[in-house]
Amino acid sequence: MESSCANGSKMYALCWNDRKPKTITSNRGTTLPGSDSVRVRHRRVDTGGEIRTERYEKRIPRPYMVEIFFRYFSTIDVHDHYRQGSLEMERQWLTHSWAHRIFATTLGMVIVDSYLAYQHETKSNNIVACSTVAFDEFASRLAHQLNFNDYLAGSVRRDGNADGDIDDVSVPSTRF
Repeated sequence: MESSCANGSKMYALCWNDRKPKTITSNRGTTLPGSDSVRVRHRRVDTGGEIRTERYEKRIPRPYMVEIFFRYFSTIDVHDHYRQGSLEMERQWLTHSWAHRIFATTLGMVIVDSYLAYQHETKSNNIVACSTVAFDEFASRLAHQLNFNDYLAGSVRRDGNADGDIDDVSVPSTRF
């Protein structure tokens, strides 16, 4: 089903049945047909007392929107695996406070996104000297760098001179 909102943008709603019904609501896509979903099936065939297994393909037509959805759906699973399976902040941080749960989830998403950005940058820039590290090692290094900041950046404050001009003055940071 295709509809338009009050501001003129299009909305799509569709239900597609492969193994079980899947419903999608989206503000982007098309209702044009996509490539068929192909499932390999097996059946036993009795030919004169000899039973053999026959393979065949079951083709299920699907819209292009569903094809695109399932092409990139695994990306969400990978992100969730890093956040919930490897990092496990929500499971390790036992709290009843909803604010702490939201913070833990958001922090986990930021850590996973930074790791995926790191992987993308090292691969796309062909950085050989800085080989990619595993997620656990990346998270460990990130936590260490956030706790023990080796980069001592000075803060900048606005200061007035004797002539009345305002200049930026670098103030060295101090560690306690």
